[in-house]
Amino acid sequence: MKKNNYLIFTTLLILSIFHTSCIPQRKTLKKPIKEQGADYLFEQLKKNELKYNSFTAKITVTVVENKNANTFYGTLRLKRDSALWLTITPAVGIEMMRVLITPDSLKIINRIKQTYLSDKFDYINILLDTDLDFDVLQSFIIGNDLSYYENDKFKAAIENKRYTLTTIGRRKIRKFVKEQEN
Repeated sequence: MKKNNYLIFTTLLILSIFHTSCIPQRKTLKKPIKEQGADYLFEQLKKNELKYNSFTAKITVTVVENKNANTFYGTLRLKRDSALWLTITPAVGIEMMRVLITPDSLKIINRIKQTYLSDKFDYINILLDTDLDFDVLQSFIIGNDLSYYENDKFKAAIENKRYTLTTIGRRKIRKFVKEQEN
């Protein structure tokens, strides 16, 4: 009797393994990307953008200079449209630097050199030789589209099975929007 039960059990086990292993694999079919206009792509960007009031992230930065690599760790905190706070520590865990950026100011405390810098936001543009503002900086960090910029001079295309948006220039219209609100 025990031999019969063992035989039935073994047969059922082998059949169940055979049955599950013979199920054909289902392949996911990806539809080819269709040509869409810039308006459609901006609509998708808005639909999928990160909505936040405050944002916190841990960061790791490796700086390579003259074949020497230094790794720094830090914490990035961002309060939407008001402040960006960055603390940087080397591997030891002692705070090395603290940076506070607001829409109109820049403050840096360098604890290693025991220095303090307080300047206008434009100092960042002088250092980087660019034309940034706080909106662009926070959008770049979060990965969202730039708000208050014109979208009508973009060309949409497909390159390497991905959508691309290109433009020669993108004018900031925030002042115009603020004037209209007032």
